Amino acid sequence: AIDQLESTLDPDVLQETAQLISDASRVILMGEGGSGTICAVAYNIFMKLAIPCSYVTDPYHQILEIEMMSKSDLLIFLTSSGRPISLIQSAKLAKERGAKTIGIVAYSGSPLSAYLDVELCRGVFSDLYHHSDLAASRICELVTISIIYSIVGLAAPQEQHMMGDKIIKALDCKRIPLKGKKLELTTSGKNNPVEQ
Repeated sequence: AIDQLESTLDPDVLQETAQLISDASRVILMGEGGSGTICAVAYNIFMKLAIPCSYVTDPYHQILEIEMMSKSDLLIFLTSSGRPISLIQSAKLAKERGAKTIGIVAYSGSPLSAYLDVELCRGVFSDLYHHSDLAASRICELVTISIIYSIVGLAAPQEQHMMGDKIIKALDCKRIPLKGKKLELTTSGKNNPVEQ
């Protein structure tokens, strides 16, 4: 899967994708099924770089989100086949509303392609369930998201990295402290590890 990904991903398209993400006021990720789970991972990764984003996997919620989008927002679709009806409907509506759209797909030329400004092909997909490439497909989606994150991160200004660090640090209140620290519960709801 990784070997195929290396030969399929276009560096120029990766760079264009990263630039559109950097320029967007907000990024909305949309996907369903297995690709929907990758949307949640991408949301987690992008938020840690202080990229304002959300993810939507419910077809009805996709429409609500698109209706609230501004022209400075960016919509990213994750789908292997490029054929889910609800994603195609969402992409068509987004284009009618003037939104920028990116598709992270297995191959070009799918029904979704007609509604994409940028099509990032990452290969690996099979329709035959008894010869399924589903696990490999998810790996390729994850690696593609990680590459995009790295490109955006390398070009991000220092202020954005500082905000990302602040977000990551805020998550510490949801973790058991490391050995040698005790958990001090505060009335503010923040848990502060303190050296013992």
